[in-house]
This record gives sequence, structure tokens and C-alpha cells, in this order.
Amino acid sequence: MGQEILRLVDIHKSFGHLHVLKGVNLTVERGEVVVVIGPSGKGKSTLLKCINLIEVPEAGQVIFLGKDYMQNTKQRGVPLRANPDLRFLRTHIGIVFQQFNLFPHKSALQNVMLAPMRVLGMSKSEAEEKSLEALERIGLLDKIDAFPSTLSGGQQQRVAIARALVMQPQLMLFDEVTSALDPELVGEVVEEIERLADSGMTMIVVTHEMGFAKECGDRMIFMDEGVIVEEATPEEMLRNPKEPRTQEFLRRILI
Repeated sequence: MGQEILRLVDIHKSFGHLHVLKGVNLTVERGEVVVVIGPSGKGKSTLLKCINLIEVPEAGQVIFLGKDYMQNTKQRGVPLRANPDLRFLRTHIGIVFQQFNLFPHKSALQNVMLAPMRVLGMSKSEAEEKSLEALERIGLLDKIDAFPSTLSGGQQQRVAIARALVMQPQLMLFDEVTSALDPELVGEVVEEIERLADSGMTMIVVTHEMGFAKECGDRMIFMDEGVIVEEATPEEMLRNPKEPRTQEFLRRILI
């Protein structure tokens, strides 16, 4: 760590009259695992979507690898999907959502192969090779021909992780990836994310899994009402949170 990979400066995002993000500032260094906690509906998911500009903030800077990508998000007459800057940003920042969003008519291997072929322009053979490596990495090499309907929720989420990893991102975003899973399936997905952390992947993880946060997080951030209320190491925040809002939140989820 020590090299800045991401900097958010005074990020504001609204949906109609609802002001969701109210001046968020955040810096992430290469190799760092930042865990984001907080009540539901208070801006955590929107923050992740603003990082790779799935949602475009009204104000602020999104600086990735030293470049401010907010400067070119609204090129006149150019759709966002055709913007080469955004294409680079979304290629190098992977995101895994709560829902798996797999194509039901495609096998696990086909789901993973799609993005490198369409976005990176890989040949079918190269995309297949890279996708097999990603599926092997997350322990699903025996499920390459399986369709999503035949996979457990944990397996589907691991395919979604492989789909992000095959793009070889420099930053991974995880948005409550275990929240849609049955309790007995949570562990296998958390283990995959822990392995990524151990490998040195830079990550921002929105989660309520405090065990993961304590084991793998370098820094913990508590968000509420669209602002970062408090940040510390996971051990410090879980043992001795400073802010009353943080104390109340942790008291409720750690019961």
C-alpha cells in the first residue's frame, strides 16, 4: 500500500428531491481493503455506483489512477457507453451487486466469457482461456457448463465474482454480495472475498459481515444519511466507536 488508486472529492448525488450523498470524500490506496458499513438506504450502494459512474454525481471529483473522470462524463452528443474514458473506468473497476444478474440462458462459462469478448475485444479462444482461469480461481471449474438455474445462490454469486475478475480490474467493489443468500451459503462467498483480500486485490466492500471486516479490512467506514460519519481500523471501530450514531448502529447489529 501507499500508492493512491482512488480519490473521491466532495461527491454529491441526488434522486429528485432526495439528497443521497452529501459531500463524500474518500481515498483508497492500492492493496487496501475498505469496509463500508451503515444502515440500509443511507447511500452506501449509491456511493459504489458513483465510483464507476453507473450513477453520475451532480458535483465532485472521481479521480481514478490520477485522472478525474467526472470531467468527461457529459460529452455533448456522446452516449456514456461510447465514451472511451468511461469504458476504461468500468473495465478497470469491477463491481459485484447483491443480485447475481447472470444471463439465465447462458452457462457459467458463457456468462464469464461475454464481457472480455464484447468489451475487451478478446477472441473466443482467449476469452475462454481467461474465463476458465477465473472460474478455477473461485473453485467452480466443475460447473462451467451449468446454467444459473441449476446453481445454488452461493455458486451464482461466485460466478458473478469470476465475471468481474476476468476483466482483471485494479479495484473491486462489492455491494452487500451476501444479502440475497440463504445463511448457510454466506460463508462460501465470504471465503472467496477473503482470498481476494489475501491476494492483494484493492477492494471496497459494503457489508454487514463483521467477521470479514475484522479479519480482512484495513479500514472501516461508517456511513449514515449520505455522509461518512466515522472511519477507523475495524478493530478500533468495533471495540470503541467514537460517534453516537456509530455506537447505536453497532449496538444493534452486534447483539
